[in-house]
Amino acid sequence: MHSMFQGTLGFGLVSIPIQVFKAMDDDQIALHWMHTACQSRIRYQKFCPSCQRVVESDELSKAYQLADGRLVPLEAGNLADPLPPDAEKRNIGIVAFHRLDDVDPILYRAAYWLKPAAGGSKAYRLLLDAMDASGLVAIAQMVLRTKPGLALIRPIEGSGLVLHTLHYPESLRSEGLQFGRVQAHITPKEQELALLLIAQMTQTFDPAAYPNRAGHEFMERIRELAEDVPPPTADSVPSDLLALMERLKASLEETGASASGA
Repeated sequence: MHSMFQGTLGFGLVSIPIQVFKAMDDDQIALHWMHTACQSRIRYQKFCPSCQRVVESDELSKAYQLADGRLVPLEAGNLADPLPPDAEKRNIGIVAFHRLDDVDPILYRAAYWLKPAAGGSKAYRLLLDAMDASGLVAIAQMVLRTKPGLALIRPIEGSGLVLHTLHYPESLRSEGLQFGRVQAHITPKEQELALLLIAQMTQTFDPAAYPNRAGHEFMERIRELAEDVPPPTADSVPSDLLALMERLKASLEETGASASGA
């Protein structure tokens, strides 16, 4: 696995050097639009409808759109830096401990593995064992990819710490809480049958029982279709990849010449 970044996990006065790894593979299969006639991948350009032309990246700046449609320019210097002063240090600071059941899963974003870096093994193990014994999880403040946010840290099977980035509770669209408050007459017999059905379907959770069958079948179909796709030519390979291939070939040729000369 490739480490996303190295930083520190702050636990009171203890700073634990850590590495952060993405915990989950994306289960969505990336697809692209192509021009059917020539089978070239479509490229998207940034087009200005007022000037009626394509604009380059150095001509762009960010803005916030008001409810009436007006745009508020947010060029450099318009707003103070939203990042805390220690953002460059990539600190993950634990601020409190809670029971896991107190944090609704609706707030979860993405999951990341935390691995102790050099010099952090003992402190990491101490925190892992203490959290495992207490049955508590930690809430932390952090900066991930320059964006401040909340995180939940918890032990898994006593063998490692996992970090879940969280939505801020204020981001929850609470209107959805009203959707189940509908008027309906439920008889005792209907309630009894529903509970009986739930009891019959209750079992220990086994991750292996829920494979991504649709994804596997889709990729198998893509592999079958790939057999009919002609091999790449110099014109079909992206220029940056082609340049890399040329550098690798040149390196191999140079290495071979050196070996034969020796």
